[in-house]
Amino acid sequence: MKKRLMVLIGLIISIFALISIFSVMLVNAVTHPVAADRPTSANLTWQSVLGVLKSGIAIPKFSGKTPSRYDLQYENVSFESRDSLLLKGWYIPAEDPKGTIIIAHGWGASKESMLKYAKLLNRNGYNTFLFDFRGFGESQGNFTSLGYYERYDVLAAVDYLRTRQDVDVRKIGVLGFSMGCAASILAAREERPFRAMVLDSCYTSINQNAARRMEKASIPKQFANSVTLMGSLVQGFNAFNLAPIKYIDEVHSPLLIMHGSRDEFVSVEEITEMYSRAADPKELWIVEGGKHVGLHRQDSNKYEENVVSFLDMYFVGAG
Repeated sequence: MKKRLMVLIGLIISIFALISIFSVMLVNAVTHPVAADRPTSANLTWQSVLGVLKSGIAIPKFSGKTPSRYDLQYENVSFESRDSLLLKGWYIPAEDPKGTIIIAHGWGASKESMLKYAKLLNRNGYNTFLFDFRGFGESQGNFTSLGYYERYDVLAAVDYLRTRQDVDVRKIGVLGFSMGCAASILAAREERPFRAMVLDSCYTSINQNAARRMEKASIPKQFANSVTLMGSLVQGFNAFNLAPIKYIDEVHSPLLIMHGSRDEFVSVEEITEMYSRAADPKELWIVEGGKHVGLHRQDSNKYEENVVSFLDMYFVGAG
């Protein structure tokens, strides 16, 4: 009996060790992506997860595309994050601007993948400031925290804009995508820097998001708890609290929350719950057929109309 008990305990310890090793390797792959010519598909299978554990997750390299591709005048900008990492960005001025909008990209993206949104805002009278979060594009850093430390990057972008003579510091807003939404919410919770906020495909909780991605890869979603726990240990903060839904009620800027009905990683029910917790004024737009960070692609004309009309409501004529 005693021998069987010892065998059982040994088996449990072995399983726990294997789950922990798997979780640490996956956390390392997600938080330390590698720039490559052929990025890893966002739709992972359990077979491709094994490849990711071995060689990491590949994200697009900086291709050299600049705002000039969209006939936009711009300035190259270097600035320091609140925790002293060197970040790279582009400041794109508009003629007789209504205000200035920071564009905060998502995981695996960069400022160059946000240029179509800069063009959209520029032609509607808004300065834009695009930058690469730590660990992406041309910015310094070799890891990402999926929104937690990135709030320092968002706040540093605001700090930079406040140094410019051509920016009305009372009229700074943000257009965030996925991880960029989370970072912007955490930043807004701390300092209230934004006249208005537009959130495109925000995740509600990194743990819930991990569970959804596990399910899509045919991995038991219960592994998400182990991954989130190991992420906490590796990153140095409680990743279970990396949950914009917990803090959205502490944001005191007008909100436009946009989400796709076919978002693969965050359900309409989850985003509707987050919207219900947000303070007024707020708007919710569910894009029929829209996927994660694919809302503009789904209906570009309506996207531009909704974003610009929302921003104009709080920027035009505002003191």
